[in-house]
Amino acid sequence: MRKAVLSFLAGACVILWVCAGTGTATAGTQAERARSAKPQVSQVSSESAFTAAVKADGTLWTWGYDQRAAQFGINTFRPGQVGSDTNWSTVSAGGNQDSAVIAALKKDGTLWTWSWPVQWGLWGLEMHLRGPIIAPMLPAQVGKDRDWAAVSVGGGHIAALKKDGTLWIWGANQHGQFGDGTTTARTAPAQVGKDRDWAAVSAGTAHTAVLKRDGTLWTWGWNMYGQLGIGTAGDLRAFASGTRYPPSDADEHTPVQVGKDRDWATVSAGSHGSAAIKTDGTLWAWGIHGIAAPGVGIQVRPAQVGKDRDWASVSLGYNASTFFRDESEQAAALKKDGTLWSWGGNQHGQLGDGTTAPRIVPAQVGKDRDWAAVSVSGAHTAALKADGTLWTWGSNSHGELGEGTLPDGGGARYSPARNAPAPVSLAPDNGAEVRPGAPKMIRLYSWGPWWRTNDVPAILGGEPVPFTENGRTMVPLRFLGEQLGAVVRFDSAKKEVTFIKGTVTVRLRLGEKAARISQEGAVPRTVVLDVPARAVRGRTVVPLRFVSEALGARVIYTKAGEIFVLQ
Repeated sequence: MRKAVLSFLAGACVILWVCAGTGTATAGTQAERARSAKPQVSQVSSESAFTAAVKADGTLWTWGYDQRAAQFGINTFRPGQVGSDTNWSTVSAGGNQDSAVIAALKKDGTLWTWSWPVQWGLWGLEMHLRGPIIAPMLPAQVGKDRDWAAVSVGGGHIAALKKDGTLWIWGANQHGQFGDGTTTARTAPAQVGKDRDWAAVSAGTAHTAVLKRDGTLWTWGWNMYGQLGIGTAGDLRAFASGTRYPPSDADEHTPVQVGKDRDWATVSAGSHGSAAIKTDGTLWAWGIHGIAAPGVGIQVRPAQVGKDRDWASVSLGYNASTFFRDESEQAAALKKDGTLWSWGGNQHGQLGDGTTAPRIVPAQVGKDRDWAAVSVSGAHTAALKADGTLWTWGSNSHGELGEGTLPDGGGARYSPARNAPAPVSLAPDNGAEVRPGAPKMIRLYSWGPWWRTNDVPAILGGEPVPFTENGRTMVPLRFLGEQLGAVVRFDSAKKEVTFIKGTVTVRLRLGEKAARISQEGAVPRTVVLDVPARAVRGRTVVPLRFVSEALGARVIYTKAGEIFVLQ
């Protein structure tokens, strides 16, 4: 039986979870299913609290965090397929702790993006990811061009390469991460200069790192922690004290070459740091990157990591919960022998070494020698093996591990983290539902006074942000009705709201505390509400608990301040 779970974090957010099944298979069973499920995974990208992957058959799958948009698989505890297209080639997951953004390429060279929220993150942005007021909840094609070759999503901007070697960037630009000499945001791709020899790009939280075909490395954007690797950094003491805020110090608004070397092979831009590999197999890092460093703990120029010369690829991620500490960055890297190594922050077991202790030098993840690709988010890690199986570990507070566990109150563990790799199956037989556009979890934010005007709740995405009044949680009428599976009607003449589900009918009038419940075979009854239904900026809000329980749902309050509505 499918469960619908509506979860609220008091005064902060609203989550809707709709999941199939509550159990978690053993690692052995999962591994067998992962290996037997054909076709296997060809590419994976993890960010913040969600994960996206492309299978060898060209299908695209997502799972984990999102808020109101509930774009396709995002917000599921198990991977969900994005639509029915089978010509996806690569995907990049991005955003920050308050947003979920995806960009993906199709085999025909077209570029597609989709995201939540209305405004991207809490970085003071005024421009949206794309043109409309509400960022697209479904994949939307970026222009009409069919010559896109690569894409990377950062914390507030997207960078993409075309087949002709030109570089294009759009989104947020408060730190000059566009490289166009300005801090003006853009809602459509804009070319960076006139060069046509860009070869690879990585978008960080607010800086950009790009390789050219001649092996040179270029960076620009946010540089508070020396993450550009050009020998400069911002005033950390002033920043920490709140007397000065980026981009006042050290940011670069145009591309700057990192040293004079012409043998860079790959690069990864994180938040406070960057990492890159040279053609001789050496690994280099700079900024705050989790590696032990002398002095203040940051490096403003590339420094070699160890002496090994067999590194193949590297991925850098960022954990917002440790903003000013070295372990805010997490990194993972593959060697040419197929071994996987990790270092940096490990609060959620994201290093995969069986502990939650941070590491300041690379440590091998297990003993396996068949790892093929890795992507880190800062709180969880996703990696592929040579046989195409997908493995995840680290934080699972939003279902980003794809293992199918539910929050406490839904029959399973709350925020289960995992400190060692375990397989994930991207096949319907593991309980995942292939339902294009099916919302699995919805999260809204209500940031107290920041989201209020004259003590009136703000409007987000056309609906009021949920809020608390006289100890009662008020939620948008249609949002609640639709998620509980009820038919919702509103009589504007009578100012009456009606919910109908099965044989139960609930009627409320705006401004009146008396609500009426009628059910087939039972005597109608009247209930006195603490807070009546009312209009908020032209939208109707209703009491969450009363309506939910009247329609047969169960409401659970947790010690963490969350409210779960089980259907």
